[in-house]
Amino acid sequence: MCTSRIKRALPSPRSPSPRRPALPSLTPTSALPALSNPQKVTVGNNGYDPASTNPLTFSGVSTGTPNFVLDATNACTTSTSLEPGQTCALAADFTPQMSGTPLTDAVTLSDNNLNNISSTSSPQSVPLSGNGLQQTPVVTVASATFGYGRTTYAFTASVSFAGTTAPIGAVTFNIDNRASILGFCTGTTSPLSCTSGGSPTGTVSAGTHTITATIAASPGFLQASGSNTLTVTQAALTVNIIGSPTKVYDGTTTATLTPANYQVGGLVGSDSFTVNQTTGTYSASNASPVAIPLSVSLTSSNFTVVLGSLANYSLPSVASGNGFISPASSVTTVTCSPNSVTYNG
Repeated sequence: MCTSRIKRALPSPRSPSPRRPALPSLTPTSALPALSNPQKVTVGNNGYDPASTNPLTFSGVSTGTPNFVLDATNACTTSTSLEPGQTCALAADFTPQMSGTPLTDAVTLSDNNLNNISSTSSPQSVPLSGNGLQQTPVVTVASATFGYGRTTYAFTASVSFAGTTAPIGAVTFNIDNRASILGFCTGTTSPLSCTSGGSPTGTVSAGTHTITATIAASPGFLQASGSNTLTVTQAALTVNIIGSPTKVYDGTTTATLTPANYQVGGLVGSDSFTVNQTTGTYSASNASPVAIPLSVSLTSSNFTVVLGSLANYSLPSVASGNGFISPASSVTTVTCSPNSVTYNG
């Protein structure tokens, strides 16, 4: 904090007019565009008549949103009237809207100048300067859940910042540091709303991953990133029995199958699996000209991976379809007993 005592002396026959001390500059440093601690100068009246500070204004290079403002605790206002011996604290805040060294301005105090000490007695000016530092915006990424096999991803994030000047850096998203997906932001006030579009490199496997959003550096802002969780759920695999497995009636419900009797569905892209379960069960044991329901119990060991990974799929525990049991061939056995016949001529 920079604090000094500035007093206006009003001359009297009892004493000469003192010289007015030089006004110090207020030189804070603040992260752009955060609010600095207030910098103060004490203004006082050591004369014999009331003195007013009207008007009290900023002048200099403040354009648009000012880089300096009067602090809420400022006690010197346009309506302030200082009785002899009274003081007020002039408090200013540094609110840089751009980065740079230095950013300058001034507070100008005009008073009633009752004694006209000199031609420069009023107005008085307090020069202001400060170093505007780049701020780091806050990037908040929303979590997301998608199913395995998706190739186009839509992620969202928000970018929060202080002040009225928004960052304009390019926004990108990526999954587990894969190739970046270009995004875009909307809005001009904090927080900005950002969305992704496009495709990552390859299909993302089932499981938990990290989404990262990054906004590039721009005037007044450093590069910043945020991350959250991407959950990729398993795709549902289906298995059906095809080809109408058939056996000859043998009195049992046991069915025999080959990999060709299975149709695997729900596969993503070039993934390919076969089923090696060779035993199933008919719902009946008798031969029938009508198709008989047939089922097979499956575990992960019954799947052979040709291409891909079983971890990306929820596997069925049962496959079903229809088969046939054909009648067994009939066999007739004739047994003859020996007989005696008497020739009777």
